Amino acid sequence: MAVAALLEGATIVGTGPRVIVTTDYGTDGMAETYHLYGQGSETGGTIIVNDQWDQSQVENRWAVVQGDVSPGIALALVTLEKVPNDGLTAGGHQLVIRTYDVNGAKVGQQATPVRENFGDESLQEVGLLGNTLVLLDNGLTQDNGNDTFADAIDVTTGALLWSKPCGSGYVSTTPMYAGGSTVALGCDSNGVRGFNLTTGETVWEYAGGRTQDFDFDRSAPGILSAAEYSGSADVTIDLINGTKIVDEGRANVLGDPITGLQTMGRLAVYDPVTQATVLSIPSDTIDQLGDFTPISAFDGRLTFMASDGLNVVSLTTGTADPSSPAKSAEKQSYTTVVADAGTGWVLIGSIGAGWDPDSWLNASPVTPYAVAWATGADGAVTWEDIAGPSIN
Repeated sequence: MAVAALLEGATIVGTGPRVIVTTDYGTDGMAETYHLYGQGSETGGTIIVNDQWDQSQVENRWAVVQGDVSPGIALALVTLEKVPNDGLTAGGHQLVIRTYDVNGAKVGQQATPVRENFGDESLQEVGLLGNTLVLLDNGLTQDNGNDTFADAIDVTTGALLWSKPCGSGYVSTTPMYAGGSTVALGCDSNGVRGFNLTTGETVWEYAGGRTQDFDFDRSAPGILSAAEYSGSADVTIDLINGTKIVDEGRANVLGDPITGLQTMGRLAVYDPVTQATVLSIPSDTIDQLGDFTPISAFDGRLTFMASDGLNVVSLTTGTADPSSPAKSAEKQSYTTVVADAGTGWVLIGSIGAGWDPDSWLNASPVTPYAVAWATGADGAVTWEDIAGPSIN
């Protein structure tokens, strides 16, 4: 297992089942750098952003972390680049897709055809699943007015695999891993749909409203809570099996990358393998804990904050774990808290004694300060490797 400290000012770009990507400006504060941590990397990957393209041609860019559970390409850097006129041939814009492995080595580069009417606001969402880049956009493949299309591109060849209608207007959901051959997308008034990643055919669909909130765990995907703000089309879905769990939204969702268990709401634990709820705690019992704030699910344990401080409990029984910190009448601070985890990596952080759950400034109680990961291609990081939280 390797451990890397995050530089001051580092932020999390994104997480996936097998990789976590951070960004900072290096020790000199000048060069923007992406850092990749995950299975199979001895030291972690490094990508200097300004070395990847001609800055004068780039109008926007997206760092897209691998969302699939299988190893392979770890990161895609997608840029919207201006293409000038060539004599009497009109220019326009194109997407350039650069892909990298977990060590930061460039795997390949592809570009979409030049489109005159494709601009900065045309691309709404983008996700990477295996070798397929899935985009929600208007104008990338056809002139379609306000209609939104789901487009799938093979990042190894640049070929368009399929293009399917996905509602009209703005659709706000990142393409989501939904099993080995399915991508889930929110499609405006058409709700949420599972598309076959190879053909684009709809394999399951649930009706929804035009303004939905989607909650799922990118680090350990398993279930999706989809909620319309009016509350008329809420649903929680088993992403792996494409089945409905309940006719209501159940945010917040956390996934355990080791056991596969998924927590939802306040509080139930669901197992996609058996398609059954393995633990259900009444909401009034959760309310009695005071300021219940789930943090992470990892190696069969749920870490959360409550009015008595930090707690660690079993995901299957709800009983206190031996590593749960001792309680005190005074507020305490904690270190080596599991803030997030994927397959073979763990984000570690601290919680200050002054954390206030009622303050909008403190959306998350944990401040990350390090990443631990397995250097072997099939290696794992367990709870015992991290040793659990400690009182600072």
